[in-house]
Amino acid sequence: MKKIVLFAISIVCVVAIGLGVLYSVDMNRMKNNEPVFFSTWGIDYAPPIEKDTTSVESGDEFEAQISSMIKQNINPENKLFKDSKTTIETMAMLSYETSLLNFIDIYRLPDMTYEEIVDPKYDATKNEYAIFDVDNDGSKELLLALTNNSMASKRTIIYDYDSETNTIKEQFVEFPDMIFYDNGVLKVKNSHNQGVAGDVLWPYTLYRYNSNLDDYDIIASIDAWDKQIMPVYYGEEFPTDVDKDGDGIIYYIIPNGNQEEKYAVDFEAYNDWQQTYINENINELNIEYKNLTKENIYAAFRLDYPSGDLSTKGTNEIFKYNGLELYVTNVKEKVKYMVSDGTDEWEEEKYIVYPGSKVYVTDTSMYVSEEGKLALDWKFYYLDKDNPNDSYDKRIVLGMEAIEVTEDLVGVVSENVAVIIFEVYK
Repeated sequence: MKKIVLFAISIVCVVAIGLGVLYSVDMNRMKNNEPVFFSTWGIDYAPPIEKDTTSVESGDEFEAQISSMIKQNINPENKLFKDSKTTIETMAMLSYETSLLNFIDIYRLPDMTYEEIVDPKYDATKNEYAIFDVDNDGSKELLLALTNNSMASKRTIIYDYDSETNTIKEQFVEFPDMIFYDNGVLKVKNSHNQGVAGDVLWPYTLYRYNSNLDDYDIIASIDAWDKQIMPVYYGEEFPTDVDKDGDGIIYYIIPNGNQEEKYAVDFEAYNDWQQTYINENINELNIEYKNLTKENIYAAFRLDYPSGDLSTKGTNEIFKYNGLELYVTNVKEKVKYMVSDGTDEWEEEKYIVYPGSKVYVTDTSMYVSEEGKLALDWKFYYLDKDNPNDSYDKRIVLGMEAIEVTEDLVGVVSENVAVIIFEVYK
């Protein structure tokens, strides 16, 4: 009997030691933000998203942390951005939005480069952008039109999102006067018409999308010569033998943009050539460009960004503080006052709002924690009015849905210090 008891005790001890080891291992892995082996042991813990195995070049650790933070905080139902149906689409839209905001602030192009073409003396917000699947490859591209620039620097850059490296890459760049067609052909008009084409034709170049290279190949450049403008051009007489219809106009086709392959034809031959690429069965893509303002960017990307006059009472107000930007509706009044904890003193702002008020997060900041990881800086702080000892908070994440101001919403805090207080007017 004693042996059986001792054996049972031994079994219990072994199990207890095993559970203890597993508990210790899992606690340590959760502390290091790693997936657990056995259980979360009842602790509120969100397992990390599977790490991206894509190699990161030296010096890019900070960008890699940003990418990791973004992946961990995107809406799991992919509702963070408009028209995003997959995680990759969501990541692409977030990358596009972030890059456009960076361009406004620091004139850094979406592929993280600086170029002399971007002159800070020109207002960045008067440039234009569009999000559209111009090459019909199933994913949307970012078109950045640098139209508010010197004539020599005007251009439109097409960017594509690379899901394997989570980066934005330049796909194509040309003068902004672009026309896209649904067969993958792209027509780009020249910046100037200083030749002898006159009103007959504005010189242009045709390109065609190459799906294998994810780029555009040049087809040919097109120009013209109107004899009425100049019968002799650079010592060359107008080629009447080419002008078979006798209208005094010939057209130049320059394959691959190579002047050595240039040849002249009359209108019929030129029209036959053009019909190969652009005809009545080919449709022009209707791409809507918008000015590069924060409001336009937020409205284009955010699923729940405010638009128009949302207030049924009061006003709509924008609150800004150290990288945090909130759009608050139905504001009755704003009150500023000083707060002290006996040692330090600081200013807080109270928004007194009408019932139905909502708070939209339009910008937020991150900080590097003591562990060297990126962390979110702001939280909505709630307090149960019926039980003041019960409180909880909600992390502020860029792109989160609007928060309704209720009586239990105290305000927004950072490091347990409130920066804005809410009060519902009765």
